[in-house]
Amino acid sequence: MLALLGLFVVLLVPAGTALAEVRHTSMPDITVASASGSYKPYFPDIVKTGNGDLVVVYYWSESHVGGNGKIMMKRSTNNGATWSAAQTVVDTTYDDRDPSIVSLSDGTLLVSWFTYSGGPIDVRVIRSADDGAT
Repeated sequence: MLALLGLFVVLLVPAGTALAEVRHTSMPDITVASASGSYKPYFPDIVKTGNGDLVVVYYWSESHVGGNGKIMMKRSTNNGATWSAAQTVVDTTYDDRDPSIVSLSDGTLLVSWFTYSGGPIDVRVIRSADDGAT
C-alpha cells in the first residue's frame, strides 16, 4: 500500500517539473555546438574512438523537421574539455537527418543517418577505419 501511495504522489507532479538537478561539481558545462544564424544543431550522438578521442555527430539545419540539413561532426582530444571546429560529414542534395555513431571493436567508426526527399526514406551508413579522420 505504501508503494502505491508513493507512485500516486509521483503521478501528481505536473509533467515537465524537475524534482532535482544533478550536477558534476568538478567539471564545468561545455557547449559542443550552438546555433549560428538560422542554423541549429539537433539530435547529437557521441562515441569514444579507438584512440580515445570523443566524436560527436549531429543534424545541422534551419529547422527541426525538414529542410536542407546535413550531418556535422566535432572532435575532442582532451576528454571533452575543448572541441574542434565543425566538419561536414554528409551533405547530399536531400535533407540528411538524425545521425548515430558507433565504434566497433576493431576501431572502425560507423555513422548512420537517413535522407528525406519527399518520397521514400533512405537509410545510409558510412565508415571510417582511421578514428573518423576520413
